[in-house]
Amino acid sequence: MTEKVGYLGPGKVTFGYMAAEKCFQEQAVEFVPFLSHNEVCDAVTQDLTDYGVVAAENVIEGPVTETIYAIEKFHREFGLRICGEVEIPIELFLLRKINNESLPKKLASHAIGIRQCERVVRELQSKGVTVEVVESTGRAAQIASENSDYAALASVKAEEEFGLARLRPESVADNRNNFTRFWVVGMRNLQWLGSKKTCFLVNLDQKTPGVLCKTLEPFAKRRINLLIITPLPIPGRKWEYTFMLEFAGHIRDHEMNEAYEELRNSGTCVGAPLVLGSYPVTQD
Repeated sequence: MTEKVGYLGPGKVTFGYMAAEKCFQEQAVEFVPFLSHNEVCDAVTQDLTDYGVVAAENVIEGPVTETIYAIEKFHREFGLRICGEVEIPIELFLLRKINNESLPKKLASHAIGIRQCERVVRELQSKGVTVEVVESTGRAAQIASENSDYAALASVKAEEEFGLARLRPESVADNRNNFTRFWVVGMRNLQWLGSKKTCFLVNLDQKTPGVLCKTLEPFAKRRINLLIITPLPIPGRKWEYTFMLEFAGHIRDHEMNEAYEELRNSGTCVGAPLVLGSYPVTQD
């Protein structure tokens, strides 16, 4: 039976699709588009798909909080977990209908895509072009293919799929060293080879001096490498945060498991640390 993999659509032109394709390139799977990362996660828990691929972090924009909140929610309710990771380069092109060289009236893209191309966006705005935020770069390209008033910031796949033309030959992103990492989420682990990571969410008693240092100490003294620490605002609670911690290694590794148990019993966390997953990272 063919497995189904959800991703942020529409079509096969988004960076979410590219990530899903890279993750499962050697497997017979059916890719299913959704309108948000929350919907991708929900579909896995409802058994509509076997896995989902969701954006986790961009090197310029930082963590995708929508994704982290969605995984936390569905992990607590249904046991959804992070079970894989892949990264892809992000190139954005200024696209328009072929043979349409006049100035567009509107520029469409995802909010992140617009922020990552500020130079060209400001240039077009100074000439009277208005900016419109849509749900994905793929949707922006689709709009530009249907309406000659629009240009889009989108991927090379979108250019090919919708028969668009580049108004600039090269990527118009401000930073050429632009990558996004994506997580694979599911209800069971993937049997991938590669280095491993483990992701925790911890709530800390922030009135306690040195609480963050005490939280990291069980891992540091075992020489477990902390890769990322990210504060996430707790909705509805002023200036209170959940911390996302990513470490190198698997939760079943002896040292990692010891560190986790020491943290869990240390009294520094408000509630038990939440393990969102231990997962392999795909290699190029």
